[in-house]
Amino acid sequence: MKKNKTLRQLVDKSVLLLIYVCAASTAFILIGMIGYISYKGLYRETTSINRIIDSNNIIFELDNEEYNLIIDKKIKRNSLNITEIHEILNRDVKNWSSISESRAGINFVSLLNNNNINSNYEIADVSNAETFKEYLLTESGTIGFVKPDLIEKINMKGLKMLNINKQCVIAGYKVSEIINNKKLSVINENDLKKIIKGDIDNWKQLGGHDIKLEILDTAEQVEKSEGGFAVVDFDDTEDFNVSIIPVKYIKKGANFTLGFLFEKPVKAGKSGGISTIIINTVFMIILTLIFSVPVGVGAAVYLTEYAAPGRVMRIIRLGVETLAGIPSIIFGLFGFIFFVDILRLGIGLLSGSLTTAMMIIPVIIRTSEEALISVPMSYREGSLALGAGLWQTIRKVVLPAAKPGILSGIILSIGRALGETAALIFTMGFDYRLANGIKSSARVLSVHLYQLVREGISFERAFATAFVLMIFIFLINTATVAIVTGKNNNGE
Repeated sequence: MKKNKTLRQLVDKSVLLLIYVCAASTAFILIGMIGYISYKGLYRETTSINRIIDSNNIIFELDNEEYNLIIDKKIKRNSLNITEIHEILNRDVKNWSSISESRAGINFVSLLNNNNINSNYEIADVSNAETFKEYLLTESGTIGFVKPDLIEKINMKGLKMLNINKQCVIAGYKVSEIINNKKLSVINENDLKKIIKGDIDNWKQLGGHDIKLEILDTAEQVEKSEGGFAVVDFDDTEDFNVSIIPVKYIKKGANFTLGFLFEKPVKAGKSGGISTIIINTVFMIILTLIFSVPVGVGAAVYLTEYAAPGRVMRIIRLGVETLAGIPSIIFGLFGFIFFVDILRLGIGLLSGSLTTAMMIIPVIIRTSEEALISVPMSYREGSLALGAGLWQTIRKVVLPAAKPGILSGIILSIGRALGETAALIFTMGFDYRLANGIKSSARVLSVHLYQLVREGISFERAFATAFVLMIFIFLINTATVAIVTGKNNNGE
C-alpha cells in the first residue's frame, strides 16, 4: 500500500510538472510572438544596397555651374543621389511618390539664373530670395536651384537643403573577377569606413580575393591597378574600365508613428499611412454587427426560450456548430457566388460585411445562448407569477440579466471579423482608398497586411499594420474581460 501511495504521488507530481511545462511553454511562445511583432512594428531596420554612396556632398554641378538644391521641409527626403537627379531632370521621375513618401509633383525654380540648367522641365526663374522662398512653400514639391554664394540671402525657415550624393566606390579589375566561383559583389558601410581609415589592406578581409588593397585618387589610376580602391564622382567612371562596388547600408529608426495612423496610404501602401484602411475596417465592423447581432441574438432567444426539445432542435444546433467550424475561405467562396454574383451586389463593403456576418452569427448564437441559459429560472418564474407575458419576461428580465454575456460574445466575434482575410479577399476587394459607399471596394487591416506581405510591398509597414491590428484585438479582449469581471463583481 505504501509503495502504491508513493507511486501515485510520483505520478501526480509528474503530471503536475508536465502541466507547468506546457503552460510555461505556451506563455513563452505567446509572449515571444507578441514581443517580436511589437518590436518589429515599433522599430525598423532596413537594408539597402546602393551604387551611389551616402557622402553628403551638398554641391550639385550642372553645366560647369555649382548649385545647392533647396526644398520644402514637408518633402520626406533629405538627400538625392546623382542618378535620381538625372532621372528627375529627364522627366523619368515626375512625382515625389516615386522616390519618397511624399505625393507632390515635381517642379523647379531657380534664383536669378537658370540659363545653365538643362532640364526637360519648365523652370521658373525669380529675381529675389523672398519670391524664391514663397515659390518653394506654395508650389508643393518644388526643387529650388540656388548658387552657394546666395544661400545666406534666403530665410531657411520651413525649408531644408538637399544633400546630393554623387560619389561611388570603384575597384581594380582583379577585384571584380570571378575566381573559383567567388566574387566581391558588395561591401557594407562599416567596412567602407574602415578602408578609408586605413584599417583594411587586403580585399580578402572583405570576403574578396587575396589582393592588396591600394587606396588611390582617380578612376584612371584604379583602371591600371589590380586591387585599387577609390571614391570618385559617378560621372567620372564613364570613360574608364573600373568596377563600381555597391555599398550596403542598414538604416534604423521608428517604424510606427502617429503619421502612420493618420496619413492616407500611397502606392498601395508602400508609403503613407493606414488612415483610410482603419476607417474602412470600422465601416466593415459596423455593417457586420448590424447584420449579425439581431439574427444571432434572436436565434439564441428562440432556441432557449421558445423551441421545444426534439429532433428539430438537435438539427438546428448541429447546423450552428457546423457553421462555426467551416473554414473562412468557404464563406468567402459562398459570399462571392451568392452576394457578389447572384444578388449582384458587387465586390465591396456590403458583400464583405454580409459574408463576415454569416461567419460570426454562429459565435453570437452560441455565446448568447449560454448567457441566456445562465440566467436563473427563478427570474422567469417570478416575472410570470406577477402576470408578465413570456415576451415581456424575456425583454425586461432575461435579456438584461444576460446582457454581459451577450456583449462578451459580440465583442469576441468582432475580434474574429477583424482578423478575417480569406473571406474578404473574394467579397470586399483591395482598394486602399476610403470607401465612398456600401458597394465600393475597400481594404481592411487584415487584407492590407496580407497584400503588403504577398506582393512584397513593404515588410516594415506590414509589421506596423500587424501591430495596429494586434492593439485592436487587445482592446477587444480587454473590453470582454472588463464586462465579465464587472458581471462577476456585481454578483450576477
